[in-house]
Order: sequence, then C-alpha cells, then structure tokens
Amino acid sequence: MLEIFFLTSSLAKFDHIQYLLKDYDVLLRPQPDYGKAYEEPRILDREELLRKSVNDANVRLARTNRLVAQKKKLFDPTTPQAGEGIEELFRLASDNQEKIFIIEDTSVKIDALSKDTEFPGLDVKYWMMSNSFQDVDRQLIENGNDRRATVRSDLVIYLPPHYRGPDSSEYEVFTGISAGSIATEEFFVQTNPFYPWLDNKTFNKWFVPEGEDVPLSLLPIEVADTYDFRLKAVERLIEYLETRLNLKLKKRSRARTPFQVGMFDNPSLVVCGPTCAGKTVLAAHLARIYGYYHVEASDFMHLAFRRKHGDAVSIDIHKFALEALKIDPEIVSRQVISHLEGLAEVPVIITGFRSPHEMPVLVKSARDFRFIFIEADIQIRFQRSLRRSREDVVPDFQKFSSRDAIQDQMGLSLVKKLEVFHVQKNEDTLRRYFREFSRSQKLSAYGKLPHRNLSYQKFKGASLTLQSAILLALLFDMRIEHRYLTTTEIAKLVNANLRIARVFGGKEIITDKNNVSRYFNQKVSPFFEVKLGKIRRYRLSSTGVSHARHTAQTVLNALAPQLS
Repeated sequence: MLEIFFLTSSLAKFDHIQYLLKDYDVLLRPQPDYGKAYEEPRILDREELLRKSVNDANVRLARTNRLVAQKKKLFDPTTPQAGEGIEELFRLASDNQEKIFIIEDTSVKIDALSKDTEFPGLDVKYWMMSNSFQDVDRQLIENGNDRRATVRSDLVIYLPPHYRGPDSSEYEVFTGISAGSIATEEFFVQTNPFYPWLDNKTFNKWFVPEGEDVPLSLLPIEVADTYDFRLKAVERLIEYLETRLNLKLKKRSRARTPFQVGMFDNPSLVVCGPTCAGKTVLAAHLARIYGYYHVEASDFMHLAFRRKHGDAVSIDIHKFALEALKIDPEIVSRQVISHLEGLAEVPVIITGFRSPHEMPVLVKSARDFRFIFIEADIQIRFQRSLRRSREDVVPDFQKFSSRDAIQDQMGLSLVKKLEVFHVQKNEDTLRRYFREFSRSQKLSAYGKLPHRNLSYQKFKGASLTLQSAILLALLFDMRIEHRYLTTTEIAKLVNANLRIARVFGGKEIITDKNNVSRYFNQKVSPFFEVKLGKIRRYRLSSTGVSHARHTAQTVLNALAPQLS
C-alpha cells in the first residue's frame, strides 16, 4: 500500500480526497506534525503559489540534523551568504525529505467578473467570506448577467528523490475542471453530514454544474461525483502513479489470513445489547480480571464524525450516526478492525455495535470473534440508568424508552436474531452475571493489561511520545477521578508525574501546553472524549483507557531488560 501525506488544514477537503481514493491501495495520512504543514502565500500566480507551497512544506518536513545545521549557516547574519541561500535551503530540503505528500488548491473563474485575469481565482476562499449571494447576484447583473463559472482543482504530488527518474520533476501537478454557472436564486443548503465537502460555506453552495438545476452541494453523491473537479485531478494522479511509477493501486480482494493466537487462550468477543444491559460493566470486568482490551464502537463513530466535521455543534452526532449507517454500514467496523491489527497478542472485547450490517466485516476478519447479545428487561435497565447517575442519564422512563426506539431504528433488534449471536440475560446481581459469563465462555485469568499497582516511578527512564505521555498521565489521574481536563492541566499533569520518563537523546523533555493543544487540534483520535465549551476539555474514552493500559504494558516490557 502506498502511503501519501495530505497536507491540509481542512477536514472536509481531507475527507473528500480520502473518499476519492477509497478504491485504491493508498493510505492517505494527515500531516505528520502538529504545527502548520506549510505556509500558503496569498498570491494569484498559480505556478508560483504551488512552487512556494511545496518548498515550504519540504523545509518543514525535512527534520534532519544536516538540514538544521545548513539552515543555521544559510541564515546566520554573520556569514557572507546570509539571506542569499533560500534556494539552496529548498534544494537541501528536497534532498532530505523522504515522504510523498500532496497539496491541493481550488480556484474559481467567474466569466463575467474575469476581466484581465481569472476572478476570484485562487482567492476564492477569502472572496466567499466577504460576499453574500446578493452581492454576487448584483455584480453579475451589472455585468450583463453572464453567470458561467468554472471550478478548478490543482493537485500537487511531491516525489522524494528515490521515486524520480532522470527526467522527473520534484513535483507534478494534476488538474481537474468542472464547468457550470452560478445559481439564479439562493438555495437553502445544509452541510451534508456524511459528505462534508457538499457544504454551505464553499462555492459548491452556489455552483450549478452544466445540465443540473441545483447547486453541487444539493446533488446526491452519485450525481455530484460525475461533476467532481477534484475527482478528475485524482484520476490523473492515479494514472500517473500507475504508469510512470509502475505501481498497481487498484484494490484487489485479499485472502483471509488465520489469526495467530498470542500468549492467551481467551476468545475475542463482540458484545451487543441495549442501553444499560451490562455491556460496558462487563468489558471493564474482563479488562481488570482477564486482561481484555476494550474497544467501544461509538468511540469510532465519534472519530468518523470529527474527521468530517471537527467539533462542529451545528450537526447532531445521532443524526450523523443514523445517516452514516445507512450510507456506509461498515464505517465503524472497518475502523475497529484496522485498529486491532496492532493488537495480535491481546484478547479483545468490542461493545457498542447496533446494526446487523456492521457484522460482516467482523465475521470475515482474521480474528475469530464470539458474538454475544446481552438483554435485560427495560424496567431493570431504566433503574440501572438512574443508579449509575452518568452525565447522559435520562430520568424520564418515556425518554429512556425512546432511546431503545432509536437503537432499533439502527437495527439493534435485528442483531440478536443473527445466527452468530448467543443471547445471555443479565437481570440478577453483577456477581452472578460475571460468574455465569466467565463460565459460559470458559475464560482463564491472564492479566495482560496492567490495572493495579501502577506507579509513575516504574516508567523512570522511558522514552515516551507525546501521545503516550498524555495517555499515561490521564490513566493515572483517572484512578483518582475520571474528569475532563484542559490542555494546560494535562501538560501540568504530564510534567508533574512523567517528566523523568519523557527523554530524548538523554535529555528530559518538558511538555509545553502549546504542544498538547496542537496535538488535540491536529490529531483526531478514538482515545479521547472532548467536552466543548468556552475552553475545550478532554478525558480518556473507553477505548482510550484500554489503549493507555496497553501503552503502559508496552513501555514496561521495553524497560524490563534495563531493570533486570
């Protein structure tokens, strides 16, 4: 699989290109740093803009000692060549930068307003911010009401030295253009929850493709695809990669490989059931006693939502989930299976699936799952909900019942009827519930993931990534109180307790709150829940708790030879 980094700050644009590459063996990854990927100059010369963007991206990505040393020399005011080595810096960056990356620029040409040059051209994003539909409509009428317009996508791919031939350029540009017109009336447009590039912010809300009567943002996805300017650029990119670089990128079916059981005998489990049936409490028990890694499916639905919409509050997550499962029933199960690929030696319990259409990916996966449906009388479940007093508790029985109705809409009532599912009741005490479950599944204690007796001192001398430090700090803090923390509080927590562990090249690393903020701003993860407000706060999700324990065990295993 070819790995390509897409350098963009737009979640919608990233999701769009990822969607267009879904039929190819290409792993599209976000920028590998937490800062700005590149400085995009606000200039109207397309070739110059793309050249400067690629050069700046290379300088930021080429993090080699040689480049850092050369950069200091090139821009040291005491040296004769100070300020004159910018092209040499770009050349060094290109020679030291090994990642394939793409950038994309969208531009618009409105015929009636393009006198000496295309307008608004590359400045379309800023032009949209300062013009309403009424403003544009008036300008068009004043200029003869020629409403023709074209939208252009320029997709740039940077090729590292080992991919270039003798006559290859450092980067190649692929262009897609769609023709149409600006709508004659303003349409009411809401951002498509599943295809966020069909939105109410960009030129797509006014652009009516040739042969259509409504703007691109209002077209069904199968119709919108036929006019997709970025799709045309992506198709040319794929053709180039396959012919010029001799790559075969069209996805082919893969044979299922048997799952290799690690150092445990316990089965991996998929546990479904209605609210308060006992799924999460069972997962916590199995994690504590039998070393299970708990994956909560809803964490990955939130991940899909945030990848498309960020922290948007205008789109309801429940409506998004309903729509997502209709359009792409395996949107969560695919992510979960992908996440589990790095956990071959750990027994897994997955909770939170609600649709029978999510199951085929799990049934066909290399991991041999057992499928359990937990059920309990609705009155018993309602009383449990009141007792546990979570933030999302519903004190009214009718409203609680409506949750069951929503889950049935998703298909939960059909899940337990699937042949692969074994139904188990949970209407007695927790002790009996756990005992009966353990006996029915013939579980044996293993304790792979650490839960008790963890201390910061055990991690002394460890080399932790920022993500690992955040996970561990929140895991330890959670043992006291499962609270939401600001990025400033998280940074203080890391520095107070894990400072001795965060080392690189023999030096301690102080965790700056700005680095933590950039991490959460740039990296969307299933490991954290976010609480929106004036200041955003974070805590570990259910999946995050298990991953933090897994991280702790991995670090401790790495330290074991040093401690022996």
